[in-house]
Amino acid sequence: MLIPHYTKPDVLNVAISFNKQDFSTAELTYGYFDPYLLMIKPSLIDTEGKTVLQIKGFGFVHSDAKEIKAKFMTRYGTELNCNGTTPCIVPAEFISKNELRATAPAKATLTYALNATINTTIVVGENEQIVVEAAVYNNEFTENHLFVKFFRQPNYLSISRDSIPANLHTLIYVDTDYFWNKPNEYSYF
Repeated sequence: MLIPHYTKPDVLNVAISFNKQDFSTAELTYGYFDPYLLMIKPSLIDTEGKTVLQIKGFGFVHSDAKEIKAKFMTRYGTELNCNGTTPCIVPAEFISKNELRATAPAKATLTYALNATINTTIVVGENEQIVVEAAVYNNEFTENHLFVKFFRQPNYLSISRDSIPANLHTLIYVDTDYFWNKPNEYSYF
């Protein structure tokens, strides 16, 4: 069997011949891939779920739709349970060879076992980091350990100014019901 030298991830068509003249007509494919994650946007996701994650990287191939998926784990590598299913795997969508998209589950649906020998289930905490990995074929997930973090969307109560003159640098304060659990912690969005 002659396998061509191929250095980039892709799915190739395969034809088989026993005499180098007559080739099979079956639609067979061979996937050569090695996906790698670089970034996930946004890194802060709503506790209610339904946040669409842009998974950026390289080596993504457009395989069968059921094969492309995202997996959520604790930052220690413990499998998460979402909606009663372990591991927590959700379908993802192929956008390009550098991007996949997946919808994050709601925080309330995520639990994990504290210890395999102790029958205790822990609900994912408010400030707990969650690892996101991706697969484009079978259950061969990346191992890049990129994190997202849940946060509760604030209710916006008031704003300090209704308008400001053009070309004037003025601070605007937005009053919300959101608070950080740690003192002196700032957020930049």
